[in-house]
Amino acid sequence: MLKVKISLILAVGMTALTPLLNVRAQERAAAPEANDATRTEQAALRLIKSAEDMINGGEAERGLRTLDSVLERFPDSEARFRAHLVLGRYYVENGKFPEALTHLRNVLVLDNPDRKITPDQQEWVREALYQSGRTYFETRQYSTAFPLLRKLTRDHPNSAWSNQAHYYIGMCHFAQGNWQKAIDSLGLVGTFANADSPTASNVEIGRRFYVKIKDQDLPVAARLGKTMNVVVKTRAGDEEKIECVPLSQSGDLFIGSIPTRAGLPVKGDSILNLTSGDEVTVEYVDENTPDGKANQVRLAKVAAVSSGTLRFALSTFEGPARAAFLNQPLFLELEDADLDISGNPETVELRVISRYRLPVDENLTVEEQRKAPAQYETRNEVKVTLTEVGNPPVRTGKFQGRLFLASEEAPAPSPEGLPVLKAAANDEIVAYYSDVKHAAGTEPLEIKAMLPARGSMDGKPQATQYIVTDPIMKAKKNLVEAMAYLELGRIFQSMGLTEGAEEKCDEGLGLVNEIIQEKADMPSKYQQEAFQLKWELQMTKKDYAGAVATCQMFSRLYPESPIVDQALLGIGKVKVEEGEYGMAIDVYNRILAIPNSQVKAEAQFLIAQAVEESNKKSPRPKKDAAIPHYKMVADRYPDSEFAGTAIAVLVDYYIETKDYSQAEDLLRQVFEDQPDAKFLDAMLLKWVVLAYRKQDFQVAKDKASQLLFDYPESRFAPRVQEMMPRIDAKLTPSNP
Repeated sequence: MLKVKISLILAVGMTALTPLLNVRAQERAAAPEANDATRTEQAALRLIKSAEDMINGGEAERGLRTLDSVLERFPDSEARFRAHLVLGRYYVENGKFPEALTHLRNVLVLDNPDRKITPDQQEWVREALYQSGRTYFETRQYSTAFPLLRKLTRDHPNSAWSNQAHYYIGMCHFAQGNWQKAIDSLGLVGTFANADSPTASNVEIGRRFYVKIKDQDLPVAARLGKTMNVVVKTRAGDEEKIECVPLSQSGDLFIGSIPTRAGLPVKGDSILNLTSGDEVTVEYVDENTPDGKANQVRLAKVAAVSSGTLRFALSTFEGPARAAFLNQPLFLELEDADLDISGNPETVELRVISRYRLPVDENLTVEEQRKAPAQYETRNEVKVTLTEVGNPPVRTGKFQGRLFLASEEAPAPSPEGLPVLKAAANDEIVAYYSDVKHAAGTEPLEIKAMLPARGSMDGKPQATQYIVTDPIMKAKKNLVEAMAYLELGRIFQSMGLTEGAEEKCDEGLGLVNEIIQEKADMPSKYQQEAFQLKWELQMTKKDYAGAVATCQMFSRLYPESPIVDQALLGIGKVKVEEGEYGMAIDVYNRILAIPNSQVKAEAQFLIAQAVEESNKKSPRPKKDAAIPHYKMVADRYPDSEFAGTAIAVLVDYYIETKDYSQAEDLLRQVFEDQPDAKFLDAMLLKWVVLAYRKQDFQVAKDKASQLLFDYPESRFAPRVQEMMPRIDAKLTPSNP
C-alpha cells in the first residue's frame, strides 16, 4: 500500500460563500413518536426553509413576513436562532445595518461557554460573528468590528468564515491607513481549506485550486527545513509550482493552493490559466517509498469546468442592476468559461420573459393564501444574443448583451437592432440560461436572473403624499420618520441649537407614541423599536427623567427582550449625567446579572468609570478605587472593544506605582489580544517609558523604533524622536 495520497480539495472562494447550514433535520418528517416540542421545532424549521426559498426566489417581502411569524409563534424554540440569522443576513445584504444587528445579537446569545450547542448552531454563531463584523465595518465602527472578526480567526480558524474575516480585518486596517497590517490580513484571504472535504472531481475555473498530500515522510523533511512542492500542469500547456505547508505541527498532511482564471497558458506566473475542456495534472515526487524505491512520481488528475453565473447589470457592467425601467435598455451579463472554445468572440442566445403574478384565490383563508405558491402568467418573450468580450485573442468567458424593455401601454421607439421585450410596471423580468457543464456534473442546470420592472423614468419633479391606514405599514413608516428626526435632533444638539433639537425630537416622539399606544394587533418588535427610539429621542433633548421612565416601562413590559440591556444602559448613562453614580452602578450590575446580555463588557467598563468619577468627588479620594473594576474588564472580557482601554488605565497605574513587572505583562497582553487596537501607538509609548525607567534601554529602543516604523504619522512620534538620543546615549558605552 502506498504511503502517499494526493487529494484535490474543493475550493472555498470569497464570492460564492454559502452558509453551511444543515437543513436535513427540518426537511425530515417528524417521527411517529416525536413529542410536541420536536414537532414544534420541525414545523418552525420548515417555515424558515420556506421563507429562505421565498427570499432567494425574489419574494423577499413574503419571506420576511414568514420569518416574523416564526418569531411570533415560536418565541421559545431553538429554531428562532436560525430565523434571526436569516433575517440578519438579509438586512446586511440590503444595507439595513441597525436591523441586522438587532437580529444577529439574538444569534450570538448561543456563543456562551456554559451553553451546549449543536454543530448546526455552532455554524450559525460563526456566520453571526462574520455578519456582525461586516456590519460594523460597513458602518465604520472598526474598533467594534475587530474583536468579532478576530474571534473567528482565532477560535474558528478552520472555518470558511475565518477566510472572510481576514478580508474585513484587512479592509478595516486599510480604511484606517494601517497599510502593513492591511497587507498582512488581506494576504491571508483564500488560505482556508477544509482538510476533511471530499476529493474533487473537477476544478472550478476562477476559483482557488487546493491540493492535499499525505506522506509519512513529510513531517521529518519539514523539520529539516526542506520545502514541499508539487507541480501542476494543464492540457493546454500551463505549468506552475505549488508550495505545500503542514496543516498541523505533528501531522503528515500538507496543503497547497493556487488561484485559477480563464485564459491562455502563461508558465510561471503563479496563476493556473485554464480553458474550456482543460485537464489539470498534479505531480508529486515521493522520494522514499515503503518498498525502497526512490523518486516515484505520484499523479492526480481533475477536469476544468465553469459553472455559469447570470445577472442583469448596470449600463457600465460594473455592478448588478436593482430594477428594470420601462422604455429603457436592459443589460445582461453571463460568465461561463465552458463556452469559450476559441480565440474568437463566441456568442450565446438566452431566453428572456416578462411575467406578472396572478391574484390569489379569494376563497382561501388568510393562512392558506400566505402558504399558497406564487402563480405567474408570461406576458412576452424574446431571444437575446450575448457576445464574448475582451481583447483578441478573446478567452474571457464573459458575455454581454442588451435588449429594450418597452412599455406595453405606451411603447417608446427602441434603439436599432435591439430585441424588444414588452412589459408593464410591477412585472418580473426573468432571463434563463441552460448550463450543460458545471461543477455539479453534466446534467443541464437552469440558471435564472430576475429583476422587478418599474415605471418609466421621468425627470419631472412630483409632489406626493402617502396616507397609510394599515397599522403595521403605518408603524414602519413612523419608525423610519422618527429615526430621521432623531438624527436631525442630534445634529442640532451638536451645533448648540437646543431649541431646534427639542423641536425635531418632539416631532419624532409624536410618531413613536402613536406606535406605543396603538391598540391594533401587531408584531411586538415594532413597539419595542418604538420604545428604544423614544428614550433615545428623550436623551437627545436632555429629558433625562422622561428617558428613565421610558426605560423602566420597557423593562417591565418586555423583560425577556434582547434590548432590555440597552434600556438599562440608557438608564445608567442618565444617572451618570445626573451625578447619581451609586444608582448608575446598581443599574449596570443588573445588566451583569442578565445571562444572555451582549453588553456586559460595556456595563463592567461603565462601572469602572462611574467608580472613578465617584471617587474624585469623595472627601478622601483613593487612586486605586477603580482599578479592580478595570481589571475585571480586562480579565472577563478580553475580546471586547473596552478591554484595551481598561488595560491602558491599568498600565498607567502600575507604572505610577512602580509595579513594572505587572505593567510589562499587561503590555504584552495588549499586543497579543488586541493586535488591531487603534491605541497601540500609545501602548508602545508607554512601553518605551516603562523600559527606560527599568533601565532596560535596548527594549526601550526596540519599542521606540517599532512605533516610528509602524505608526510614522502618530501624534506620539515626535515625542519618541526626542527620546531616541537619550536612549542611544544610555546604550553607548562611555569613553574611559
